[in-house]
Amino acid sequence: MNKISFVFPGVGSQFTGMGKELYNEFPVFKETIEEASDLAGTDIFKVWQDADQKQRLNELNFAQISLLTISYASYRVLQAELGIEPDMMIGHSLGEYSALCCDGIMSFSEAIPLVQKRGECIISAAEQLKGTMLWVINVDTQIVEQVCDQLRQGGIEVYPSAYDTSTQCSISCFKDDIFTIAKALEDKGALVYPLNLSGPFHSPLMQQAAMDFEKVLDGCTFQPQTSRVIANETAKLYSSDVKGHLTRQLVSPVKWFQSLDLLEASGVSTIVEVGPKEVLTYLTQKSEKPFKAYTFNTIQHLNTLKNDLVVAEDEYLMKISACKGVAVATRNYYTKNSNYQQDVVAPYREIAKIEESIREGREVASEQHLKQALVHLNTILNNKRVPADIQQASLTHLLSDKFKHLV
Repeated sequence: MNKISFVFPGVGSQFTGMGKELYNEFPVFKETIEEASDLAGTDIFKVWQDADQKQRLNELNFAQISLLTISYASYRVLQAELGIEPDMMIGHSLGEYSALCCDGIMSFSEAIPLVQKRGECIISAAEQLKGTMLWVINVDTQIVEQVCDQLRQGGIEVYPSAYDTSTQCSISCFKDDIFTIAKALEDKGALVYPLNLSGPFHSPLMQQAAMDFEKVLDGCTFQPQTSRVIANETAKLYSSDVKGHLTRQLVSPVKWFQSLDLLEASGVSTIVEVGPKEVLTYLTQKSEKPFKAYTFNTIQHLNTLKNDLVVAEDEYLMKISACKGVAVATRNYYTKNSNYQQDVVAPYREIAKIEESIREGREVASEQHLKQALVHLNTILNNKRVPADIQQASLTHLLSDKFKHLV
């Protein structure tokens, strides 16, 4: 398989009517929602579907529970229907908890009350501050950092709070300083938009929330293991200090763009956003990185993922058979080879044996069988002394789309 990353959205992606199609179609999705409702003491799905309860859905605490629940439920559908295991995972802000649940570092039953406590700590701290956030676009984030540094030297507290792309970020500050900050950024060519948020989230201004939440985390236990989750605050894979990561996340910017850098460097080629809306899919596409981005929150999305990412047995068999075709059709550049039977015919027969074993039902076609066939094909092409560029072109044509990671 290609290396795949699942990404999970944060607060702001919730909307009235979300999850209805998956809830009606997949028992595992419904069961997860019902478990969360029992843990939270309220009918979560009913609130999602009721337009009259939109205000409640958008309340920070309820939105956090909702995003965690629907993302984890969607992940369980992907597991049940497609069996896809991600190589790496990222969650945007609250979405990091979804990633940690899917990675097994924390259980879903423990995550719901933990996220509730997280929300309480955030709300309590934000109520003591007249803070907010601004969205800044059209200018390099390094310039935004420089402006924030200069303003802080003048006594204005303003901090980057999320790096979404190289030219798009958010900043946190006090409401009284909005116009001064906006003017300083606009003078650098930025476009600045106030966000309708109740606090200066993901910044040092939320230190009280971090201190309160740290006490909550003292009562939690997490599963020690090698994580596939990238931490927002470091843009690196989680260490064993889960409590430290989650505490520092509240006072640190979300390093989304930098996390995509790590995915790219790690060989990830496919990203699947697991949860409502397509915010992270949009950010992935806007990053201009060579990822193929998908969204999953409908049955149609599921079918697309199945067609594009899941390889059926007959598809492996077709590629194994095609290896024979390439072996035969490729010109022999070493016509004086006295060991032709051993160097070319013998490995061809090995490919034929793999194909025959599958067709006769003795084995089930898999990626491992295709890899074995490719080893024999490479032997044939090398022994025919086929130029490297022609070999590469042949393999690229043979192993397109789902199989390109084998080139």
